[in-house]
Amino acid sequence: KENYKDLKTWAFSFDLDNQTTRHEELGSVLTVKKETNGGHYAATANARYDWQTFNHFADMSNNAYGITLSNVDCSFFKLGNSTADSLWEGSTQLNALAGGQTDPYSVIPKNWKDTVMMGIYNQFGQTDFLYQFALTTHAESFDATKAMKFSLEHQNRLVAAMITGNASAKRGNSFSLLSVSNPNVVLWSVKPSEDGIGNGLITRFWNMGKDAAKPSLKLATNFKSLEDYTY
Repeated sequence: KENYKDLKTWAFSFDLDNQTTRHEELGSVLTVKKETNGGHYAATANARYDWQTFNHFADMSNNAYGITLSNVDCSFFKLGNSTADSLWEGSTQLNALAGGQTDPYSVIPKNWKDTVMMGIYNQFGQTDFLYQFALTTHAESFDATKAMKFSLEHQNRLVAAMITGNASAKRGNSFSLLSVSNPNVVLWSVKPSEDGIGNGLITRFWNMGKDAAKPSLKLATNFKSLEDYTY
């Protein structure tokens, strides 16, 4: 794609009835409705409704079915024709922000027009862009854990390699570093200890459920100790 400075979006329009839109915010999953309608967006004069954070996924669902959109490269999305003052809660169109000036040109201070003062001016001259999405449907109500796992599977692709073995090797063999007793608690990251791999691993989990959880963790091999946490 060539360089651009005007606002550009990717539009996804769906045929859904009575759906609710949810999306991953930083460390949480938000419902795109005002608080007065059972959502997470403030119903005050100081709220801004035109752009929602677009992290791993956004989902539109009713009680019987829905669709999940996994996103890699876009930071924000807009529901329908939402504006800074108006949230289109019932819209079935999601507009992923590719880039550009999001505020109306008319409200930009005169001495800031066409300068580097507003956002990433002219994309800093960048001429190539990559946008990656994946879609899946589900014949059930919204499930935050399934939506997150789908997006992680899309964004952290499997790596295949040649393996060797004898003819008696069983098919379907699998290995997992650890298992978690609560299916709503997702293993988010694994890394060596700051003091080196010889001093252990550091793991991070995300509880996608609505209630606090205290799962049991089981490693595939023996370990010396495991600190007690509530996630």
